[in-house]
Amino acid sequence: MDICPIRLRYELDYWRIPVHFLSPCCMLEENNNHTKKKTDMSNIDCSCPPSSFEKVWMGPMRLNLYRMLENPRSSFAAKVFSIVSACFVLLSLLGLILSSMPELQDENKEPHQVLHWLELCCMAYFTVEYLARFIVNPRKSEFVRSPLNVIDVLTILPFIIEAFNELQWMKNFRGAMLVVRVMRLARVARIFKLARYSTGLRAFGETMKKSAAELSMLGMFLVTGVITMTTVGYGDLVPVTAGGKVVAAMASVCGIIVLAFPISMIIDKFAESTGCWNDDDHDPHPKKSKSRRAFF
Repeated sequence: MDICPIRLRYELDYWRIPVHFLSPCCMLEENNNHTKKKTDMSNIDCSCPPSSFEKVWMGPMRLNLYRMLENPRSSFAAKVFSIVSACFVLLSLLGLILSSMPELQDENKEPHQVLHWLELCCMAYFTVEYLARFIVNPRKSEFVRSPLNVIDVLTILPFIIEAFNELQWMKNFRGAMLVVRVMRLARVARIFKLARYSTGLRAFGETMKKSAAELSMLGMFLVTGVITMTTVGYGDLVPVTAGGKVVAAMASVCGIIVLAFPISMIIDKFAESTGCWNDDDHDPHPKKSKSRRAFF
């Protein structure tokens, strides 16, 4: 019996049945674009297909380790590893926040010894984690250029520079302390490490990437609004009469309306990206069971 694909899609949406629950022979043609979007989302983190491990040294073992380190949904061990890594990120952020409090600093305005050891443990874990990801990944150049891995380097680098700065020969280097102070600002980048373990943050990053044109338009309107409404560009000239106040009020309302256009586009793309991530989280793909058998 012939069924209208559009009507079938409406019925599936009404009953909240994901399209990928259908058998391959019954898949809707209009789902091809959705499948392509899911594929694009899955390739954000420099994913490597199993074929890239075939001709490398200890390929099967490296493939299993790669899945555990890069895909939290591949097995129970991978999920546990992602939870432990997220806990270390949260601990390092907590230590970074507490170290800025005067009550938890010594006479030299350095963090408390407990916070120093907490930072040391977290940085050691992040370093081992990054090296493990680098070793098992067969595509080294793509791995180094991946945005999430660049964030990992920015997280580890300030700690390494501060450790070298404690050496006597580094103290004689002019400008060493300036470099350390600048690199300390990069420690804030560790908050973005949560994007590796958060679907929402990854979807938000993909949304910002897709909404580059809208964001540039938004920035232009914001600059215009700041210059006009805060009288930065006109000194002490502010609306005084009733007519001037009406014009200023209308300008504010029109500015809000203009800003609403790109914001609605960004929200729509964020919902689209989040939907793709959620579909991946609930996708009953047979490859998952194979990856579980590889670990247990």
